Amino acid sequence: LADPSTGVSQLVGARISQAAATQRAGRAGRVRAGESYHLFLSGEAEAMAPAPTPEMQRAPLESTCLRLLAMLSPAADKTVSNETVTGETDETVTDVSAGVTAETVTAGVAAIALTKSVSGYGGEAGLIDGSVTVATTVVTVAALLAEAPHPPPAGAVARAVGALIALGALCKTEGGGEELTAIGRRMAEVPAEPRMAKALVAAHALGCLREVSIIAAAAEAPRGGLFGRGPLATETKQRLDGSSDHLAALRVLALWETDGSPALSRLGIAESAVREVDRAARRLADSVRSACGGQEAPLARNAKVGALVKAALVCGCGRLAMRLEPGKGELCWLAPSGREVRVKPHSSSLLSRTLKLSKSSNASDGGKGKASKGVESSESSWYVCHALLRSADSTRALDATLVSPLALALCGPQDLGFKPTSEAEEAAVLAGRARLEAALGGEPHMQVHLHALRAELSLLLAPIDAPWSGLPAGWVCEEDSAGKTLYRSLEQSGVTSRSKPTESAKSLAQGGERAKGSLARANAEAAENQQQAEARRQAVAEPAPQQSGLGLEAEVQAAETVGTASVVAAAAAAAAAAAATAAAKLTAAAESAELKRATLKLTASADAKARTAAAGSVAGGVSKLLAELELGTYAGAFANAGIDDAALREIAEILGEDREEGESAVDELVERVGLKGGSAVKFKRRLLSGGGGGGGG
Repeated sequence: LADPSTGVSQLVGARISQAAATQRAGRAGRVRAGESYHLFLSGEAEAMAPAPTPEMQRAPLESTCLRLLAMLSPAADKTVSNETVTGETDETVTDVSAGVTAETVTAGVAAIALTKSVSGYGGEAGLIDGSVTVATTVVTVAALLAEAPHPPPAGAVARAVGALIALGALCKTEGGGEELTAIGRRMAEVPAEPRMAKALVAAHALGCLREVSIIAAAAEAPRGGLFGRGPLATETKQRLDGSSDHLAALRVLALWETDGSPALSRLGIAESAVREVDRAARRLADSVRSACGGQEAPLARNAKVGALVKAALVCGCGRLAMRLEPGKGELCWLAPSGREVRVKPHSSSLLSRTLKLSKSSNASDGGKGKASKGVESSESSWYVCHALLRSADSTRALDATLVSPLALALCGPQDLGFKPTSEAEEAAVLAGRARLEAALGGEPHMQVHLHALRAELSLLLAPIDAPWSGLPAGWVCEEDSAGKTLYRSLEQSGVTSRSKPTESAKSLAQGGERAKGSLARANAEAAENQQQAEARRQAVAEPAPQQSGLGLEAEVQAAETVGTASVVAAAAAAAAAAAATAAAKLTAAAESAELKRATLKLTASADAKARTAAAGSVAGGVSKLLAELELGTYAGAFANAGIDDAALREIAEILGEDREEGESAVDELVERVGLKGGSAVKFKRRLLSGGGGGGGG
């Protein structure tokens, strides 16, 4: 049931109806005739309701209203055959029972509305080739649902419409009706409840659709999801991510994809449940891509994936933002009616552990509000959850994620009361909200600016990022003995990093092996040169003087024979000159070997910098590169030539490994695309230098 004052689903114990009791007797007699015994008195049976309350009169109506308007919007573009309308209407009306669900009656209500529009009720219509074409009319959800076999309460309809307007899915028309917005049309095609549907649409724009699809699938998983609903679930979640139930589920899938079954065994999570969540997430992501018009653009290497995931969750679930006051054991939620509601976390939520620590800390310090490590005490903390559940004694939050006030100001509802601290901050928040709404609605001019929007959100929301999220392949995030974050490579034993890696472990290992090979070759060549130099030194120091001495003695004897003393002096000078030349050559050879070794080291460093520069010059993909170089008119030429983001990254990798081959690849790309003159020069300079592009040309 939905709470009449807040719209929150609640569990209420109640007697079954007389119809349900009769149906139970029918189930008992399926095999043969017999007797059915009910454990209640005949007087209690007479007091039972004749039939169950229809779901449309007791369940939340947000999904029903959204899909009903999607069937009729835009009305001018809808054509339904006469036969189809009549058949759907008759079948729906005759088959309606007291237990009909809100979803199954939506199509029937739409058919009834169309039929009445044909007959002149609620608007004009005409018959074209045996089809019914409905003219544009003032459409209200309340009027449409009033035609249902069991109309829901007017207050419940108004509450659902208000919630959809707050989500940005509906808007009021000039005539007083309601219509879907661009975001609402996308949300209506996603098979999820509206809050999570908007979070998924936001994730498609922000580049984290896979991650949010996993969160949505895990939230809808049967039997308590991946962790179950017991108190032990909080311990497992705390080991994975202490700030978010949603990110804890996301990390389970990340560990499974990296380490397989052993990672799940260490956590005590069934692999069958993980596989089911993975399959459901893939189906959900495919439906979102279909609704949003295709594959999402890839994320940049330095994107803060955890922060973007939280931003997407705030986009959809910001209406369920809750404030945790310092030293208190409850959360405060502002209901749509404006009334503050006290909320308690479910026992399986990480929030329950946080509140226990907060209470114990507050009691130990005499109520002064000093929290223990890991619990915020100096100011309020904010959380968002995807669902609330009303129990007999309280309202419970099922799963929650820690967010920041800035995230709520940028991505959440505007009426939560967050006030910017300066005019500059207010302008930044308003501009960010406008760009985000335009991106979610699929406005064409925003598609080329998605990378800039993601980079801006990553920068602003970096404090709420998860250190393990968005890791390249082959890295795992751990904590050392001091509790500090440490990243360990799975490709190379003993290789760790304090800073978050931006390159896959395999690629880094291959680069290291290439560098080691170059250095080994340089060392081997230097050693060989050193050996040759030593051999020359020995040759100059020992054999040469002996040979020179013998030659000098012979020449002296010859000089004595001929009686010319000048010959003796000339021979001695020649011997001294030969020794000096040999020594100079030895010194030059040693210096050359040392210089060559230093040059190879510098070359390896330059190659690494070149790879980094080449990768950085194309990090944003084709669209961002063309926008920065003011060459957006060539976007079609790049697409026709088959040059996409992957092809651009491949050319950058070739440039990083072999400069000459990379230059040839760039020349070939320019020729294929048809870049001419200054445009070609500017494009080649950007790729070859890795620097920023110049002005237009």
